[in-house]
Amino acid sequence: MLQSFADRRAAPRIDVQIEALVIVPHQFHARVTILDRSEGGCRIRLRQPLNLPQRFVIEFDGMAYLCERRWANAESMGVQFIDILSRAQRRELSGLLATARL
Repeated sequence: MLQSFADRRAAPRIDVQIEALVIVPHQFHARVTILDRSEGGCRIRLRQPLNLPQRFVIEFDGMAYLCERRWANAESMGVQFIDILSRAQRRELSGLLATARL
């Protein structure tokens, strides 16, 4: 018997509505909405078309995660969490964003 994709997930997804920030260091940042999340990743809704690289940072709920794009369409994107950024890495990222806003 074939398993559905949802049955093969490592962790169940929970529907949410969380505002988040997608960050590509030294390039740009954009606001997105997280539509669902699990321990290993999330699905985000894009507010405008974004040409994101394969890896980028997503920041929400006081945490920042290095992510990898798993799939994308015109309106949303599935991402896998690769690593949690340390406080020092988040401070450095905040400094880059502050500089970009000047």
